Amino acid sequence: MVKRSEELQEYLCNCGNKWLVEEVHRIEELLKEDYLLGVCVRKKQIPRYYIDRWTVSNLYKCNLRKGWRLIYALLGTEKGIVVAELEVLPHDEYERRFGY
Repeated sequence: MVKRSEELQEYLCNCGNKWLVEEVHRIEELLKEDYLLGVCVRKKQIPRYYIDRWTVSNLYKCNLRKGWRLIYALLGTEKGIVVAELEVLPHDEYERRFGY
C-alpha cells in the first residue's frame, strides 16, 4: 500500500506541474510492486526534519527524472508494510535538506 502525506498531496494539487504529478504517480505504481525501489538513507544521515515532523526511523529516496527526489518511509501496520510518501524535492532543495 502506498499513501501520500497530507503535505505532499497538497503540494501536488497546487504546484501546477503536470509533469511532476505524473512522475510521482508513475513511481507510486512501481513502489506498489517493490517498496525497496529507492535508496535507503543511513540512519545517522536522516535529517532531523523528518524525525521531528513524521517520527520516522527509516527513510528512502527515489530519484525522479529532471533531478527531482521522492522521499518516503516504510511503516509497519497490522495489514503489512505501508509506503508513506513524505515529500518531493528538486535537487537543490534535496541537497540543502540533507546537508550535502
